[in-house]
Amino acid sequence: DSLFKKDFEENYIIAVQDSWGGEHFNAGMMMVNVHKWKTDNICQNLLELTAEKHQEVYGDQGVLNLLFEHKWKKVSPHYNFMVGLDTVAYLVQKPEWFLNSWDENYKPAIIHYEGKDKPWKKSPKTRYRELWWFYNGLDWETILSQMDRKPTTFSDIATVSLFHTAIFTDTQELEHIEYLVEALPSVHFHILAYTDFGPRIMALESFKNISLYPHH
Repeated sequence: DSLFKKDFEENYIIAVQDSWGGEHFNAGMMMVNVHKWKTDNICQNLLELTAEKHQEVYGDQGVLNLLFEHKWKKVSPHYNFMVGLDTVAYLVQKPEWFLNSWDENYKPAIIHYEGKDKPWKKSPKTRYRELWWFYNGLDWETILSQMDRKPTTFSDIATVSLFHTAIFTDTQELEHIEYLVEALPSVHFHILAYTDFGPRIMALESFKNISLYPHH
């Protein structure tokens, strides 16, 4: 069930319905009908519409939805799995966000890291953080050498911790923490705090089996 095998059916794009925008699509992932865009001079149309409506809509996504209203094909959220807006969902009281998107065993095809809590930022709390860093660390030689392997899950291509433990702390003086982390490589340590971490805790990010959660 590949995204690239989907039929455009005379639509300009294939996209996923936005979590917050009613019947609008989310512009974070779009597959473009290139031939139709060129034939209908879509780039110029978008520039003109942006100049006219940019103060009335929500950024590029708003302009795209204006031009492509009823001219886009909806596909499963599997192809634009949006994470990172959990706090927003809680504040605006949208429990369905968690029901629809929170499943630790779910393996989306495309992950969209929404919001400010990006996995590459300092001490992020977003889901699928480890997955992003895993792929970020691959070089093209490694990727091409694995083409025939066709892994289906994250655990097929990475070592997953057998055990997990959580430490909630109000101090950076965690006695023997470095020794424990090195002595127990099969255990993933999740360290949480209400505040920012001190430099000693931040230095623990060098260990692969540690995740830090400040302001938690």
